[in-house]
Amino acid sequence: MKKLILIISFLFIATSCSLINFDYDVSSKGQIDKVLGCNLLIGVPDSFKNNLMSQLNDTLANSFDDIIEKVKKEDTWPAESIILKKLSLEQTDIPNSKSSSNTLGLIKSLKIYISLGNDDDKILLAETENNDTKSTKLVFETSNKNIIKYIDKGFKLTIDVEITDCPSENIKFNNNMTVNINL
Repeated sequence: MKKLILIISFLFIATSCSLINFDYDVSSKGQIDKVLGCNLLIGVPDSFKNNLMSQLNDTLANSFDDIIEKVKKEDTWPAESIILKKLSLEQTDIPNSKSSSNTLGLIKSLKIYISLGNDDDKILLAETENNDTKSTKLVFETSNKNIIKYIDKGFKLTIDVEITDCPSENIKFNNNMTVNINL
């Protein structure tokens, strides 16, 4: 009986002291649509840049939605913290002839912010710099900040991107994300 009481006490203390944490991996598919009539002498059209930011935003938001659904399904909500540990975009349709117009190399830099809808509470979530015009994978540095308040209350992602080229083909990619969840 003493062992049972000790085990129950340990589980209670572990739960109340946030000793239970785990990593959760999620992957979602995305696509960057090709652009017809892009002229680099004039520059990358704002319409393409806006479309790219929207496509990336939707892909990342779907990943966060999957995380929330998973954690709530396991009856472990509310979590004490959620921290983005890893994030990458990896091209799934590698072309025979790599160039910035048909790889993720068209993205020079990308910053992802999370907020509750206004700039006052906006924080940098992840960022990457890319100098490889033939790159098929972008790996992000993450801020390692607790984003539970954003996830719990409805988040808004904002993406700033610097582009060097327009895609000549549709670029399919996987968004791979790992978060640490602390209960």
